[in-house]
Amino acid sequence: RDAYLSVLAEINRVKALGQAVVSAQSALDATEAGLEVGTRTTVDVLDARRDLYRAQRDHARSRYDYILHTLRLKQAAGILSSEDLKRVNSWLQPVAASESTRETPSPIDTPVNIEQAQPPR
Repeated sequence: RDAYLSVLAEINRVKALGQAVVSAQSALDATEAGLEVGTRTTVDVLDARRDLYRAQRDHARSRYDYILHTLRLKQAAGILSSEDLKRVNSWLQPVAASESTRETPSPIDTPVNIEQAQPPR
């Protein structure tokens, strides 16, 4: 029961933190625009960038926790299969060089679609 509730809670947490990333990116964009017109300082931009990185980190951590809780729930229910582990392993591919050199890193992209996520049966 606890594992099931953890999965449900993590789905909501991932959605909320995904929105936090979008908000932090918007704040960074606005702060950079303010810097260009002279209403913001470099320190403001650095603070906004730090906030974006923190939001991305928290979002990635939450997605990881969602995957882990889902696997633990399947294990407790006795339905964890090697296919589940292969699917998770396929998400752990190296990032392409072009993606790793972005000026502002995007949120961690994994094939887990939280918007359509349903608790395991």
